[in-house]
Amino acid sequence: MEVVDLDIFKETDGILYYNRHLIGFCTYHRIPLLKGPMIADLAEILRNAAAECGAQILDMIIETDYVIVDIESDPRQSLHKIVKQLKLRSVGEMQARYPVIKSRAGALWTKRYVCMSYGKHSYSIVQEYLTQEKTRPEIEASRNSQGKVAMRLETSEDSDRRHLE
Repeated sequence: MEVVDLDIFKETDGILYYNRHLIGFCTYHRIPLLKGPMIADLAEILRNAAAECGAQILDMIIETDYVIVDIESDPRQSLHKIVKQLKLRSVGEMQARYPVIKSRAGALWTKRYVCMSYGKHSYSIVQEYLTQEKTRPEIEASRNSQGKVAMRLETSEDSDRRHLE
């Protein structure tokens, strides 16, 4: 039997949890906007916005055209509301500090984001999503029987198979 390290869990109001997610989102039209001091400012804004939602950013990667956030939150909090708060708060503050964002892109973030429970391969899957978001036509979308959009990210094996045909 495997021994579980209970030190990684947090407790709030009698709920013992380890609720960790990776969230990735891109700049509008993947315009490489985030440069120099903008990166440090954005990191601070995102950490503050997460704290306001009762979440904690454990780690983050900020590139010129996307952000990946490793976040831990109370399981009673809606993850969608946390993401919405991160994006809304960062848009307002970044556009106020850096008017070039509004003049170059009009918006800071796309409406879309990817979110996964934290695990062994989650970072590589989020990275793959963000890479394919650059070339969005390669993402196949179809509606299932309930009318919901089901997305299938093309893997390198699919790409190899398609090239062999």
